[in-house]
Amino acid sequence: MTLRLLLVAATLALPACTTDAKENPQVVAEPTTRCGPAARLVTDACTRLGSDDGCVEVKDVCIALCDGRQTCTTVGDLRVLNPWATAPDGYCVECTTP
Repeated sequence: MTLRLLLVAATLALPACTTDAKENPQVVAEPTTRCGPAARLVTDACTRLGSDDGCVEVKDVCIALCDGRQTCTTVGDLRVLNPWATAPDGYCVECTTP
């Protein structure tokens, strides 16, 4: 019985110990001094992939506006530029109102 309780406790504790990075990119709509007018700050973007194509490192990064735009009044979502995209080169920020 004691062994069974220890096994259950260990099983429940394992998920709390994982350090898998979770990507949840959020585009900051306004230009920032860090990124300038031709890019937007994106929080929680995957910047490196692991050997299993899982996200290894999540950071806040500057990602360029799509289509070579230098300014944008209203931004939309991220556009994925290639499979297994990592930031900043694998994405661009859509401009909904130039």
